[in-house]
Amino acid sequence: PSFSLFAQFAGGTSIEQDPTRWRPRHLCLQVYNIKGQRVKTLVNTFVDAGIHSVVWDGTNENGRIIAPGIYLIHIYTKGVNSSAKIIHF
Repeated sequence: PSFSLFAQFAGGTSIEQDPTRWRPRHLCLQVYNIKGQRVKTLVNTFVDAGIHSVVWDGTNENGRIIAPGIYLIHIYTKGVNSSAKIIHF
């Protein structure tokens, strides 16, 4: 199982995960700031096997645009706990 940051651009960040070999399972995809504080939960649901994409528009849970900087995207699912740095500008 894997996920990748598909693109980074001023209008948002696209996160793509490819669980083609997975069975259907719960998936949680969250954005954290460098202090370790959760900024936004992008996905927290049951997903089928296949390719899924999520676009983060640079907002927090309240819909406010966050400050430019380095953020972490965390993906959690059975057997996978991974993260990647992104630059939001």
